[in-house]
Amino acid sequence: MAAGAARGAAIIPRPETAPQAFLLGGSAATARKARDLGWGYVHAGHHDGNAEVTRAALSLAREGGAVAPVLAVLAFAAPTRAEAEARLGDQRFLRLTFEDGHSVNLGSKESALDYAAQYGPLDYSLTERRPTILAGTAEDIHAGFDALARDFGIAEFVIDQPVAETSARLASLHLIAGPALSAAA
Repeated sequence: MAAGAARGAAIIPRPETAPQAFLLGGSAATARKARDLGWGYVHAGHHDGNAEVTRAALSLAREGGAVAPVLAVLAFAAPTRAEAEARLGDQRFLRLTFEDGHSVNLGSKESALDYAAQYGPLDYSLTERRPTILAGTAEDIHAGFDALARDFGIAEFVIDQPVAETSARLASLHLIAGPALSAAA
């Protein structure tokens, strides 16, 4: 079968170079795996904002890695900081870890207990995790990006916006991208 073809489908036009692959994760083990594969690493700060874990994973990803690591964060901008913070609410996750090493992030204790019951009769632990959150005006978000860039040596971010309303997410993105949009115009 021709490269890029499956069941009669093909990617057209074919890119001259393959896209860069990235591995999203929240641990040193995932960062090491990305580095060993020659892939980029995106640290899942939008699921766990633990600075020590983030620093260790990013450091491992940099060791011999060809691609600079990226940091994923929760970021939401609104005309006022109070409005942005109200939209995001209390963001936290529960990390459900089984004795066999399998783990998942879930949004509530009820979800975690339900998942554990479905997974099987293994011992498990629940740990609360708080994500890396930037909430406020566009200026607040940019200041937060600057601080994270300094603290972790990051030049690129992935933004997750956990707000259900499409119009609110788009407005937030326009606020955050405002300076870049103005420069491009």
